[in-house]
Amino acid sequence: MSTNERKPDFKKGVEYWSNVEASVNGVLGGFGLGTLPRVDALSSRLFILHLLPRLSLIPTPLNPSPSPSPFRTRALEAGAGIGRVSKDVLLHVVDDVELVEPTPKFVAEAQKLSKSWRGVADASKTVTFKQQGLQEWAPEGEYDVIMAQWCLGHLSDPELVAFLKKAQGALRKLGGDGSMDGVIVVKENICADADDGGPATLFDDEDSSTTRSRQAFLRVFEQTGLTLVKEELQRGFPAELFPVRTFALR
Repeated sequence: MSTNERKPDFKKGVEYWSNVEASVNGVLGGFGLGTLPRVDALSSRLFILHLLPRLSLIPTPLNPSPSPSPFRTRALEAGAGIGRVSKDVLLHVVDDVELVEPTPKFVAEAQKLSKSWRGVADASKTVTFKQQGLQEWAPEGEYDVIMAQWCLGHLSDPELVAFLKKAQGALRKLGGDGSMDGVIVVKENICADADDGGPATLFDDEDSSTTRSRQAFLRVFEQTGLTLVKEELQRGFPAELFPVRTFALR
């Protein structure tokens, strides 16, 4: 671990993922056949609904009398892979989802699979695809949820700051004061902080990605001007995996 971070090579990262099987098990590194996908999806849905109870369609303690939204709700899945998070999380809470993914074979598989996703088959919900990296992504309209999971390690710190600033500007604003109501959700592996408690990173030569420590993420968030509004340590994942933390930002 070091604070002298090597920078991810985005092209090498795409090349690596181009040789990975376009399946849930493939994108989850061999952990897609057990309980992880379901535990992960349920945790993410609850995390989002706690922050945005207006998205719930069933009574909850935070929204005991839900009513239909007066507008179509939208989400972005960043680094979408084959659309696992869109299918299992976002389409359960919003009407329209935009998927951004640079790996051609993953985009093609997501487009094929999406025909059977929740709400897509009966056209009550929509999905759109952008084959590009997050460095190139340009927001279109406002988003209630912008979610990035297990993909931000392919961005350098300056690239991540730039992406988060774009995302912040695209969050939905409600109320007369124009305050942000939408939320950015970052869900990523976390390595240990440095021995002195400061930021640290681990670089993976195989896929040319960086695993950041909690302090390393907080350092990036501070550079964006975003406010950390909720943070959660993922429970129920296999012990051999990195700890996973979910951050909510506005």
